[in-house]
Amino acid sequence: MARKNKKYSLNFVEEAVLNSDYFGCVAGRVEVYGGSSYANGEIRFFFKGYNYDPRNTPGQYNTPKMRKWSKFREYWDFKNCTDKELKKLETIIKEEWYEIDRIKIG
Repeated sequence: MARKNKKYSLNFVEEAVLNSDYFGCVAGRVEVYGGSSYANGEIRFFFKGYNYDPRNTPGQYNTPKMRKWSKFREYWDFKNCTDKELKKLETIIKEEWYEIDRIKIG
């Protein structure tokens, strides 16, 4: 894909959730690159994706939310985008994929 008018490149990075209060959550960042080999910024995501089962029950990650996340991530990951597209991504993540203030712990 040509980068004409595409200022940014995106890279999704998931991070381990080690706090047992948040098991079942998906956390990480979207690294935003633009004109450098280093990330110029990042967009954080954190959401409850599945009900954690310490026995690692088959299919525990196969929830409607995780399927939606996979499709969303596949669309945006490694995408070259414009300012407008980056702003759209930031808005979507803030509204749908950043639930830190809405998750009950314990």
